[in-house]
Amino acid sequence: MATRRIHAPSLTPDRSHDFTASVSVLTGVTIVAALYFARDVLIPVALAVLISFVLAPMAHALRRIGVPRVPAVIAVAVLSFGAILGVGALGTTQISQLAENLPEYQQHIRDKIRALRVSTTGNGTVSRASTVIDNIGKEISGSNPPAAGPSPAPQVRDAAPIAVEIRPSDANALKVASEYLMAIFSPVASTFLVILFVIFFLLQQEDLRDRVIKLLGTHELHRTTEAMQDAAAGLSRYFLLQTILNALSGLVIGLGLWAIGVPSPLLWGIFTMLMRFVPYIGSIIAGVVPVALAAAVDPGWSMVISTAALFVVGEGVMGQIIEPFAYGRQTGLSPLAIMIAATFWTWVWGPIGLILATPLTMCLVILGQYTKSLEFLRVLLGDQPALTPPESFYQRLIAGDPAEIVDQAERQLRNVKLIDYYDAVALPGLVLAQLDASSGELSPERQTLLVDGVAELIDGLADHVDSETDPPAARPGNAAGDVRLSVAMVCIGGRGPVDQSAGSLLVQLFGREGLSAEMSDEAGLAGLAAIKAAHQDVPLICVSYVGTARSTQVRFMVRRIRRLFPATQVLVGLWTMPATDPEWALIKDGLGDHPVVTSLKAALEFALGQVPFHAMDLEQRPADTISIPRLSALPPAPLPQGA
Repeated sequence: MATRRIHAPSLTPDRSHDFTASVSVLTGVTIVAALYFARDVLIPVALAVLISFVLAPMAHALRRIGVPRVPAVIAVAVLSFGAILGVGALGTTQISQLAENLPEYQQHIRDKIRALRVSTTGNGTVSRASTVIDNIGKEISGSNPPAAGPSPAPQVRDAAPIAVEIRPSDANALKVASEYLMAIFSPVASTFLVILFVIFFLLQQEDLRDRVIKLLGTHELHRTTEAMQDAAAGLSRYFLLQTILNALSGLVIGLGLWAIGVPSPLLWGIFTMLMRFVPYIGSIIAGVVPVALAAAVDPGWSMVISTAALFVVGEGVMGQIIEPFAYGRQTGLSPLAIMIAATFWTWVWGPIGLILATPLTMCLVILGQYTKSLEFLRVLLGDQPALTPPESFYQRLIAGDPAEIVDQAERQLRNVKLIDYYDAVALPGLVLAQLDASSGELSPERQTLLVDGVAELIDGLADHVDSETDPPAARPGNAAGDVRLSVAMVCIGGRGPVDQSAGSLLVQLFGREGLSAEMSDEAGLAGLAAIKAAHQDVPLICVSYVGTARSTQVRFMVRRIRRLFPATQVLVGLWTMPATDPEWALIKDGLGDHPVVTSLKAALEFALGQVPFHAMDLEQRPADTISIPRLSALPPAPLPQGA
């Protein structure tokens, strides 16, 4: 007799998980510290990487028409950076002109402030509030004059003379010049580094790709190569398209401001183009300064209103019409992730980090999509749901949130039929519940919540119509088919509450087809006894099993049903059980001619073709009042294989 060795759980605490968690935290802190303290080097590298993604399609286009690699890269770099430097020079010129004209706008600002004060002080509210605030500020600072009264006579004391020594300034022309040169040298050096890195990345693109593939692993070289190519092509397309759209937006804003008469329209067009790289708040920042400048330039309010309308309409058209049409899909980032990324990169790298936040976070999400060790980045930052629909369905059930389950179902039922939703979402979610119940991890309280949640779902979707051209079938007791039916089908759970919940979904689908169906209140043998006590003859009994079931258990249940109901058709529902499961062949062979299905749709199709229809008082009713067809008149449906 073979003995079975039982492995007792180890009582020694597992320290490996704590060690791994500590290493992960330490690694994360080290990376953040490196990003912060090495930002002077990393910012040019990051800019170069993103610019190389934008310029790579242009370099490839030149190479496809026969231009060698080095001349193609040099030509693209010279043209691109020449255009950037030209735009920067124009912007600098505009800033200088604007600075010269600012003193002329002070009087207009004073006039507008005075007009606002006069228009809002009809009842003295603003003036009184201003006076109170001024008095409080003086009281806090101690500058409030004392109350009226006799002033004490001033006391005059002889003050000792203070020695004053005049020394020449230590700052000489050489020191001032060196400080000025250092202030200029830093951005020039960073720009030079960015240009060199861009040229290097474009020249060594294939070599860098191979090195990244080596780091990620060569055990699946074809998949890694395909992933790298897809990621690089997607990023290049997105960054290039974003740059073009931002430049187009800046051009439209610049021309609009020129037509309105706002000074330095070219400067604000460039400023708008750059600010649109900043998520969410960039467009707002881009519009505030021109609107304020319009208020300073125009003695009236027409220029202010026109400028504000230009930004509102322009950004609305660009953000709601042009960008969705051009991108075709979102950035792959959740809105919360974009806000967190913007905050993090601004803290680490300052204003440049705010501009680079979205592109850098996109790169991290793509790495997490194709790299197993970085998958947590895709989960945390990506816009895809963290849980699959079946996982979310199961989580809402055990959380006791039936309203959210019904809401999720109604959203998904916009695109699929109810029976397809049950087969694709509800049944796989119940499989997860059955796995936890079988392992003892799903407590009885949670199982009760699950059963109640499924009941609430069925009740919430009772009046659902799949489409306007597909009205619900006539049901017993409604106006279309007022026929009192005997029970056409009884469903019973094979093991416990989860199997019963799945069976209740089938009962609802039967009712939508005009069939009278019941769900046994008990599962297993107790449920069979209850059915026998309530019904002498049942056309169809469906035994519900969720997920994997043991062949011995299924065969025993079917034999007991056949003993109690010799003339009853037995249908076994092994919901979502894969045909590759070892128990599948044993169940099929052991049941013989008894049908086995794995989906609710297959069970319903079989029932519509095989179950005889029983009704009461049909002979006493006129034929035209009976709208429910006899199932025996319907052609038998083929039994799906493993459906």
